[in-house]
Amino acid sequence: MAVKKIRRVDLDVLERLLVVLYENIEEKKTNIARNSKMGYDKCVLYLDVLEMMGFVKKNNDGKNTFYSLTPTGINYSHRITNDKYQKKR
Repeated sequence: MAVKKIRRVDLDVLERLLVVLYENIEEKKTNIARNSKMGYDKCVLYLDVLEMMGFVKKNNDGKNTFYSLTPTGINYSHRITNDKYQKKR
């Protein structure tokens, strides 16, 4: 089985994932993919990128894996949502 990689990182996709996690605090991969309106495989790849960047962390409860924002991810997501709100005004 070939390992998929992202050729170019789409910043809009990263921001969409961060906003979904910012609004939902902690979610499973399936719910993040659905709420961000993207395919599961692509979502998992981008979550790995966000984890490497230090914006997201994985939490295991033994059965399920949940993703949540790190303090850095929270701060950045807060800025994103405020910027979008300011542009709409």
